[in-house]
Amino acid sequence: MWMSLLKSAEWKPFKDLLSPSFFDVVPATVLLGQASALARNYRDGPQFEAAKAARSSTLVASGLPVSLAPTLPTARAAMDPQRRGALVLELYFHQVLKGGGVLLDHRSTAFAEQGDRLVWSPPPVFATFDPDFHAGLTQLYRGFYASDPAAFSAGAAMLGLGKAEDAMRKQFGADDQTRVVFSLREFQHRFHDVFVECKATKSKLHPQFIALGIGLSTLYSHLEELGGTHDARGAFERAAGMPTA
Repeated sequence: MWMSLLKSAEWKPFKDLLSPSFFDVVPATVLLGQASALARNYRDGPQFEAAKAARSSTLVASGLPVSLAPTLPTARAAMDPQRRGALVLELYFHQVLKGGGVLLDHRSTAFAEQGDRLVWSPPPVFATFDPDFHAGLTQLYRGFYASDPAAFSAGAAMLGLGKAEDAMRKQFGADDQTRVVFSLREFQHRFHDVFVECKATKSKLHPQFIALGIGLSTLYSHLEELGGTHDARGAFERAAGMPTA
């Protein structure tokens, strides 16, 4: 089911994202359920339109200059790569923090530049995070970017990562996060290390790490194409409404 989903959705660059160790830490029945849910979402046009409409509303309310559209405009203006990277990063964090229907495709081919804005036309690959997963993920990110180890630990525990917390910290990378070089391959290796640690400690990851992994891999792919360094911390602080330095 999982591989057929990837094939039908044309996610060719990401077939190797989830290492074999992932399938050892999430029960097969749960994996099948999550793969089936993603497949149903992919075929459910009305639900996808509802998810897009809801996300469009949160984007307008936030003031983030990213607009959802049925198709991408043909005329595309050149945008500074760091500006584009900042918008895509803030969009990712905006979705994580707001919850609801999370549109998972952040690949460069899903966006077009229009003046100082991005137009986004993703395919129907989306997920609605469970309340417990959303709460744990939000706590994890807030703990990291607010330099609050206790909050980070609490978020990790909520996600079933308590025994793999050190591996998860390495997944986040350097503490600075203001000049990050994004590499899809390095992300895949770090995600693999988290899964291996979970397997070694007999931890059970939340099944929605499947959807999160897709969203993150598309994000890393886009930012790697842009090149240079990107301010992940600043993007999170803007999305979270935190005071910036």
